[in-house]
Amino acid sequence: MNKLQTDVLVIGSGLAGTAAALSAGASGKKVAVLSRDGGASAMSSGALDLAGDLLTVPGRPELWSNGIAKNLEDILIRIPDHPYRLLGNSSEKVLAKIKTAFNLVFPAGNGLVSGNFANNQLVFNQLGTFKATACCQTQMLSLDDLRDADQALVVDFPELRDFDAEFFRKNFESWSAQLGAKTKLSIRKVELNSGFGKTSLEIAKAFEQNPESLDRLSGQLKGINSPLLILPAVLPGKTRKEILQRLEQETKGKVRELLGLPPSVPGKRLNQYLEASLAQAGHLRIIGKGIGNNSQGNKLISVRAKGDTGEMEIFAKSFVLAGGSFLAGGLVKSGEFKEGLFGLEVFQHSRGLGNIFTEKLTSLRVTEPHPVFSVGVKVDSEFRPLGPKGEPAFENLFAAGSILSGSNYIFDSAGAGCAIATGFSAGEKLSKF
Repeated sequence: MNKLQTDVLVIGSGLAGTAAALSAGASGKKVAVLSRDGGASAMSSGALDLAGDLLTVPGRPELWSNGIAKNLEDILIRIPDHPYRLLGNSSEKVLAKIKTAFNLVFPAGNGLVSGNFANNQLVFNQLGTFKATACCQTQMLSLDDLRDADQALVVDFPELRDFDAEFFRKNFESWSAQLGAKTKLSIRKVELNSGFGKTSLEIAKAFEQNPESLDRLSGQLKGINSPLLILPAVLPGKTRKEILQRLEQETKGKVRELLGLPPSVPGKRLNQYLEASLAQAGHLRIIGKGIGNNSQGNKLISVRAKGDTGEMEIFAKSFVLAGGSFLAGGLVKSGEFKEGLFGLEVFQHSRGLGNIFTEKLTSLRVTEPHPVFSVGVKVDSEFRPLGPKGEPAFENLFAAGSILSGSNYIFDSAGAGCAIATGFSAGEKLSKF
C-alpha cells in the first residue's frame, strides 16, 4: 500500500474543500486534497447563492426580498443552528466572512464569476423561468440585460435534447412581461450537423474539440443585428470567452447564456476552475475515495483511500471533511444515519438521528422543504464534528460545507455561501492545532 505524508488532508474538492485547502495553504501548510473525479459541483446550474428570501411568495417575484444583508439576518433569526451562526451573530459579520472567502476562491479578475454582495439578481434558466442569486458565471442572462432590449434572439440547436426553444420562449415572454421588461423573443435555428441528438455537455465538447463547429455557429449568425443574443449553456470553459467575443462582434449586441440544467456545462466549468485553483496553489489532488481511517484515542492519524491505482494511506496532522451530504455521498443510511468515512453522528438541528425512520424526515406538503436536506454533522466553534455527548469526535478533524447540519440549501438558497465561508473558516481554525 502506498503511503503519503502531508500537513492537511482535505476530503472533497468542491467549493468547501477548495476554500479549506486554499485557506490552510495560505498559512503555510502542506495540503493534499482527496476527491472523486468530478463531484457535486457538476450539479451547479451556474448560480452561486448566498442568502435567499425565506418567505418567498411563489410566482410573485415583485414581492421577493433581494437584499442579501436582510436575508442573512432573517436566516440567523429563524434558523438558530444554521451554519452561518458559526461565522458570527450578525449579518455584517457573516457577510464579511463570506466576502473574504469569496475573494480567496474567486479573486478579482478570475474571469468566471461575477455578481455582488448587496442584492440578489434575477437570472434566467433554460426553462424560461429564473432564480434569485447573488453571483453567477459571467455573461449569464439576468433581468438587467432586458432593460434596454425590446427584442432578443435565442439560438436553438435542433440536436440539443435538453433545451426546447419554443417552450423557453413562451415562459420567457410571460415572465419578462410580469417583471416589466416585455422583451419579445425570436428563435434562430443553428444546425451543427452532428447527426444525432446531443446533451449540453456533448455540444460543449464538440465546440471544444472541433473548431469548425464554432465557424458553423458564427457563420449562421453573421449579419444578424440583435441587441441581445441568448444561448443555452453549451460553451466550454477553455474557449467560452473567445466564442462570446466572436459572437458579439458578429451580432453587434450582447451575448448571454442561460443557467444550465444539472448536470450542466456551467457545473463542469466550475469544477475545472476549482481544480485549476488547487493546482495553481501547489496543492496535491488525489483522485480516489476514502474507505477508512486510523486513529489513536481521539486523534486521527491517517485516512485510507482507494483509487484507480489501488489503495493508499494518507497521514496528516489535520483533516477537513468537506465531501458533501446525501447528494454527494457524504452521508449514508444503512440501518441508521451516519457520516460515511469517520462514522460521525448525524443530527437534524439539535437532535441525533440514529435509526430514525426516513419518513420522519420527508414532508408530504410540497410547500415545505424536506427536513432530510438539513441533516448533517454538528460542529463546535472550532468546526470540529461532535460526538453523541457533545465532545469533539476527533481533536484534529474539521468539517465544512453541506455536510454541516442546519442548512437546507433548497429552502434558504445559501448553498454556495455556506460552502465557501465554512470551508475558509475551517482552514483558518486548523492552523491552531
